[in-house]
Amino acid sequence: MTDFQKAVDDYYAMKPATYDLLKSLTLSQSVDPMNWTGVDITIQLASTPDVEAKYLSLDFRGARDIRIGSLAGLMRYLVNIRSIRGDGLEGLNYQVAEDEHSLFSFACRSFRAHICD
Repeated sequence: MTDFQKAVDDYYAMKPATYDLLKSLTLSQSVDPMNWTGVDITIQLASTPDVEAKYLSLDFRGARDIRIGSLAGLMRYLVNIRSIRGDGLEGLNYQVAEDEHSLFSFACRSFRAHICD
């Protein structure tokens, strides 16, 4: 198993389907052409509407080919991540998508998933 696949497996071990309420979706990038490495995306997903509850934070670096659909209110979303390391896409290692509602999709260089208190 590669480190890229291990990161995906570790993400699914966190049981992301239990964190399906979108708290925030943030995009940022360097405006300096010499430092531009793609767009950084942070997604925070809650398991309940309780603002004190734990939530899942997903940090993606070097995102490209970003597609964002319509936010249709308070929906339940499942973020799917898969390794595309062997697909020959230079600098892109993961494909990320919310497929059920077509909320977003993109490819990225790296990601980190963690549970926050």
